[in-house]
Amino acid sequence: MTPYEKEVQNMHSIREWLQVDPTSPTGLIWKKQSSHGRARIGRPAGSLEGKGYYRVILNKIPFKCHRLVCWLTGRTPAPDVFCDHINRDKSDNRPENLRWVSKSTNMVNTPARNKHGFKYVCFNPKGGRYRAQWGRTEPSGIKMFYVGTYDTPYEAHIAALAHRLEHHWNP
Repeated sequence: MTPYEKEVQNMHSIREWLQVDPTSPTGLIWKKQSSHGRARIGRPAGSLEGKGYYRVILNKIPFKCHRLVCWLTGRTPAPDVFCDHINRDKSDNRPENLRWVSKSTNMVNTPARNKHGFKYVCFNPKGGRYRAQWGRTEPSGIKMFYVGTYDTPYEAHIAALAHRLEHHWNP
């Protein structure tokens, strides 16, 4: 079951038990007191999980807090969208920091995961130079664009960005 399907099926319980509160670290507080005493009215709902996101368990079902904050602020998503943290801070669940985006937009808002710190750049050990490249998701799969090789990662990054703007810009 996808997160979207879980949320749709449980939205009545979610709205009954939780409300958005920007002052809460999780972005949510409890509206009701539970019988076991863990959920207390006005207390933050959820806790930090291993990957840096806040998670709340309701009716024995885990939910990501940032997705529920988006839902509860009236922004109903399509089934195939992601809840994105605009400032890239996984623990910042303020409503103004969250938005529904497509998978490709969500991937653009990720940091570079390489040693030199530039997106769209990889090192070619055979030639000793940096290759500028970027990919685009299409119905047939991912299409890769190879821009060229450069002496520094910065030059490769600038070339990749320029190529991306020239060929993919869609205002």
